[in-house]
Amino acid sequence: LIGLADAINKKSAEKLKEDLQNVFQKATFISTSVGATIGAYAGKGALVLSF
Repeated sequence: LIGLADAINKKSAEKLKEDLQNVFQKATFISTSVGATIGAYAGKGALVLSF
């Protein structure tokens, strides 16, 4: 019974780790996209100002 509980806990820990990695990857992707978008707008603004 203890072995079963350990197996379940281990499985839960692995699942949680995967979930956290997925969330982190999505957050990284979103922040990268937002950063790129802001960078593009800032770049256009700089071009407009320079002319």
